[in-house]
Amino acid sequence: MNPRQKLRLEYAQRRLDREVEIRRRKNEMYQLDNRMAQLERDHLKLIETLIQAGLDAGLSDEAIDLELASRHKAFYQAQAGLLKENGYPANYLNPGYVCNDCQDSGRLGAEDCHCFKQALAQAVYQEQSLLETGRTLADWKSDIFADNQREQAEMIYQAMQEYVKDLEHHPGSSLIFQGIPGVGKTYLSTALAGTLAEQGMVVVYQTAPDLFDIDFSDRQAHKHTLRQADMLIIDDLGKENLTDFVRSNRFNLINYRVRTKKAFLISTNLSLRELKNRYQDDIFSRLTAVCEYYEFVGPELRSYRNSD
Repeated sequence: MNPRQKLRLEYAQRRLDREVEIRRRKNEMYQLDNRMAQLERDHLKLIETLIQAGLDAGLSDEAIDLELASRHKAFYQAQAGLLKENGYPANYLNPGYVCNDCQDSGRLGAEDCHCFKQALAQAVYQEQSLLETGRTLADWKSDIFADNQREQAEMIYQAMQEYVKDLEHHPGSSLIFQGIPGVGKTYLSTALAGTLAEQGMVVVYQTAPDLFDIDFSDRQAHKHTLRQADMLIIDDLGKENLTDFVRSNRFNLINYRVRTKKAFLISTNLSLRELKNRYQDDIFSRLTAVCEYYEFVGPELRSYRNSD
């Protein structure tokens, strides 16, 4: 079960729990004050009578709804009065939703609610072992870089801060991080992932060798996730076994995300010349057409840390 399916079940359970709690509170009040149950029975009978009378009279749906709204208002006012008499808050039988906008359905019409998008972003982010949960651009430090690479690293970091601000207005803007191993590409890309997830974007982070290494039964769901994520980060491009299956699927994935203006970040040890030689024009032309290119310079951060 993928994160979206799990989250849908959580939302359904949340709504069910609320309905169970409402029934519990109603039973509590019915036992405390028998006027409560009688008030609700009278109201339901009145509503049924009004609907039938309206239909028999040929009234429009709008006219019937207007009359029902007036009756509902009177009912809730009477109910609130009885609750107050018994020392309960007026909204005791109507506990609030976690999200009032979608009433905990996770949807606003045909679209996902903002609360669902935020929850999904965090769920996808937290289940990925490649990501250090909690790391964001705010945690990025330049003092781990050697003096001769710090200025370049800080320039790229500032560019990523601007990228985050601009991504909402230019959703198809994508990135290439290039440099030898250990010069800060993963450090910055995971910080960027954390910041985007914090803002409610669904970020999927995969290494190139693992990108399509998935059981057949899960392949369609995985393909959907790779295509629909707000940001797809592919680390270590160039280290994968370049079979026909991998080449075809990667081209289709990149091509789909370019056409639908969905951002991605490619991190690679290969130079642009090496990328072109390895992937030829099918992938290379797509990448260079939509990606901003950032080169990370050496030495390796690990050797620099060890020298301290």
